[in-house]
Amino acid sequence: LLIEPLEPTRGVRLLLSQVMEVTDVRLAAAPDIQAEVPLLAAPPEGVGSDPLEPDEPTPILGEPVPFVRERDDRLMDDDVFEPWVTLELPRTFQAGERFVVQLAYEGELLERLRASRDFLLKDTIYWQPRHPDSRLTQLDLTFRMPDRYQVASGGVMTDETVVDDTRIMRWVTDEPVRNMSFHLGEFDVTLVERESPPAVSVYGNDNHLGFAPGNREKTVEDLTASIELFSDYFGPFPFSSLLTTETPTQSGQAFPGLLLLSYQAFGELHTGESELFRAHEVAHQWWGAAIDWEDYRDQWMSEGFAQYAAALYALQALDDEDQFLEMIDAWRHDVLGEGQIGQGIGLRHYGFSPGALQRSDGHESGALVVGYRLNSTETPFDYRIIVYEKGAYILHMLRSMLLDPETGSDERFRQMMRDYATAHIGGIMSTRSFEAAVTDAFGEPMDWFFDQWVYGVEVPTYRVDLDVRADNAGFVLEGTVRQEDVSADFRMPVPIRLTFEDHPPMIRQIWVDRDEVRVDLPLPARPRRVEFNHHHAVLAKIR
Repeated sequence: LLIEPLEPTRGVRLLLSQVMEVTDVRLAAAPDIQAEVPLLAAPPEGVGSDPLEPDEPTPILGEPVPFVRERDDRLMDDDVFEPWVTLELPRTFQAGERFVVQLAYEGELLERLRASRDFLLKDTIYWQPRHPDSRLTQLDLTFRMPDRYQVASGGVMTDETVVDDTRIMRWVTDEPVRNMSFHLGEFDVTLVERESPPAVSVYGNDNHLGFAPGNREKTVEDLTASIELFSDYFGPFPFSSLLTTETPTQSGQAFPGLLLLSYQAFGELHTGESELFRAHEVAHQWWGAAIDWEDYRDQWMSEGFAQYAAALYALQALDDEDQFLEMIDAWRHDVLGEGQIGQGIGLRHYGFSPGALQRSDGHESGALVVGYRLNSTETPFDYRIIVYEKGAYILHMLRSMLLDPETGSDERFRQMMRDYATAHIGGIMSTRSFEAAVTDAFGEPMDWFFDQWVYGVEVPTYRVDLDVRADNAGFVLEGTVRQEDVSADFRMPVPIRLTFEDHPPMIRQIWVDRDEVRVDLPLPARPRRVEFNHHHAVLAKIR
């Protein structure tokens, strides 16, 4: 690791997977950093003169560095180490004085799963040593494995050779990245033909337990279609390529140019759920991989934005408004603690189970900016409910407020998200900077919205009493809307959609900003249907 201190430094603490044992730490003088200059110094003459065997890593050389790392001796399971590796440097390095630390470590990082002839990477984040303050890292990774296997990773594969039944693959990130991972396996590689970047490839495993013929093609379709859609919403795809591989897990992870998708996305997930899952992870290429969050209080943006992007994929790319609304309605019920929207095994299912919601405080668990602290032993699901689902609902409400009431176009919302994403690619997003972008898009201060929905926990209850009456001028929608369960200054525009027999539908926004609001809306004809809070535009209880 090339380290440049920002202040005088005598010690360094690094994070490393708890299954890995550090065997040696060395200090080397920093080279004059230029492109293509390796950080590992060449062995001195007479040392290591015999060529390395293909499965032997490059030895580390230099001044030994004392380090401390506690081992946790466990009786009934494998020993593990504390995550911190503390290094004692031989002297104080001044601010700006670069140096190189070399670590050698070993352990059973990969678990072989014989049933699926696959491998499980036990730690996808800290399999390499990382400094906790480092946001971006340039990586040059060389993997050695039996020649029947391959490594799927992000960045660019610059070299692949086979020497004496050992496959050697080198993956290099072409620019600094937030983090990176990899997957080992026997892959069936699909290279997707595309006329424009990014290059897309899928590393699949026909031997996994959930394999279903045809799902790889569906995966490719969702990957490419979501890239096209999100490029319109968020700006150009931020990396030169996207490699997707299925892993023997039940979750997904996104890294710069790399998606680790659960094998379930290739065969076992319900229709609808699988598209949501794949599109969510693709959206993380913008929100999380290319744009980091400032700290845990801002992580809701990464997960919430990706979650809503997946819903937009159903609405726009799949042209399935019903599926889109089912997702929104499921999230609404979860956040309100009112149950879950699910249609049974084999059908669409987007919300949490009733058992999970029994251990949830919903929106009362805490504000979005509380982050991971929303989880507790009593509310183990509330981080996902609030950060993923309420976070997505924030964008849904903003988009609803920006919709053109005559055409239904969301171009103003797209422009706001494109401007914000392109301004922060390679940088850091925060709740504060997003509030500023929203203020610019609306042309007026939007602190009231963020105070209510991001920093607050209140959710309004609307008691609606509306009716249509005829008068000499035609028809009028009249009545009252009462607002309860929120502060006196709570306010939101709520859309009412009216459909007619012989007239085009009309949408009007009613500002509900006090205990009781009077509605008096002239109509061109008697409506067939009146929808208050059309498309669940406001996260609210309707009575």
